[in-house]
Amino acid sequence: MANLSITEMQILEKLFQMGSGYVLNFSDRTMGDFFSSFGINIYDEKYKYRSGSKANYLRGFWQQEEDVLVWESILNLVE
Repeated sequence: MANLSITEMQILEKLFQMGSGYVLNFSDRTMGDFFSSFGINIYDEKYKYRSGSKANYLRGFWQQEEDVLVWESILNLVE
């Protein structure tokens, strides 16, 4: 599990516009493509969290993966 504080998660959720269940302007395909560049299947069952929206898959990813991979993906999302 990544060591994201509640404050960090709140900031990231606002930055990535996750309030409505989406992540930025990703479609299902483009979000899958983005994470596949890290060797990750973001839609894997292990990342499924609550409703299964894109935002919830990202939250599940943050809960399941190690700091290095989580922060690498965050930095690339910011770019």
